Amino acid sequence: MSGLLLFSVVAVMLNSNAAPPTAGSLPPPDPNRPEADSWIILAGTAGVLMLAGAIGAMVVLPRVAKARAQAAWSARSSDAAGLSAVILEYGQSVILRSAMFEGPGLFGAIVMLLHGKPVVLAVPVLALVGLGFLFPTASRAAGFANTVMKQ
Repeated sequence: MSGLLLFSVVAVMLNSNAAPPTAGSLPPPDPNRPEADSWIILAGTAGVLMLAGAIGAMVVLPRVAKARAQAAWSARSSDAAGLSAVILEYGQSVILRSAMFEGPGLFGAIVMLLHGKPVVLAVPVLALVGLGFLFPTASRAAGFANTVMKQ
């Protein structure tokens, strides 16, 4: 989470302090050429990745984690071992779900760094919001464990 935030801040700072072109530097891209608008394609790709990541992190992976935790709880040798397996599954789920947000967020920050279009920062901001919703707490872990152990 902090890596995504730090990288996004660095991308903004590098683009805000960009030096004006000097003699001998490359001319600005011709707006009539298709590659001049490549940032739009990359920003769209980042948005699609963000949507897919959000669906995976908020819908698909929680169901998978719950099913795996229920299987581990059913196969327990003792309650302590079962609880340990359930909490381990919760931790692994949080890591995987966080990666589903962080990847598109970093991609969006890279597009901002390369093309200097601030609108692309919407993807890292959404990723940080998603990561905030996934932040593990003791009550969330306990709620996950209680849900799994009751079924």
